Amino acid sequence: MMFMADTPRVYTEDEVREMVLAHIRGLVAYWGSEDGSTVSEHETRRARLKGLAFSILGMLDGGSELPGFRVIPNPAPDDQAFNQSQGRHWFPDDIDIAGSLHETIFPVKDDSWLR
Repeated sequence: MMFMADTPRVYTEDEVREMVLAHIRGLVAYWGSEDGSTVSEHETRRARLKGLAFSILGMLDGGSELPGFRVIPNPAPDDQAFNQSQGRHWFPDDIDIAGSLHETIFPVKDDSWLR
C-alpha cells in the first residue's frame, strides 16, 4: 500500500507508520487463515506464529515491498548510569541489529516450521 502524491515528496512519519502497520495487519490475516498441514492443532498454531514472526522480521530486513528498516536500541538518557550503578549491563544506542533478523530467528536445524 504505497501512497501516491501529485508531486513526488518524502513520506511523512505517519504515512510510513501506517504502511508498516498495514503490512503487519496483512501478515496477521494471511497467517491467521493459513490452514497448515501439521499433525496437531498445537503444531499448526506454532507454525503459523513462527511464519508470522519470520514475515515481520523479513519486512524489517527489507524483504517486502517496503524498504528495510533500522532496528536500533533507544535507551533512556540515564540508562547507562543507572544500570552501571546496579551492576548490570546496558544497551548501546549506536547499533542496528536489522538486516538478517528473519534469517537467524529460528535455527536452521529447526526447519520443521517451514513445512
